[in-house]
Amino acid sequence: MDGIYGPLIQNAVITRQQNIRELEVTGYVDPDTWMSLGFQCEVRPKLAQYIVRPGILSMKL
Repeated sequence: MDGIYGPLIQNAVITRQQNIRELEVTGYVDPDTWMSLGFQCEVRPKLAQYIVRPGILSMKL
């Protein structure tokens, strides 16, 4: 692994998710996928997303 999430890593994640029936096949390393690899993780609280446009500031939760 080189730290770049490209097609090879995405295919590996999808293969892992397909092999573990309890996992949803998304191609993303979500907490369930991470824990299936033997790691412990804590779910982070939802973060606010800010969208900045010229002359306008809005917040999307």
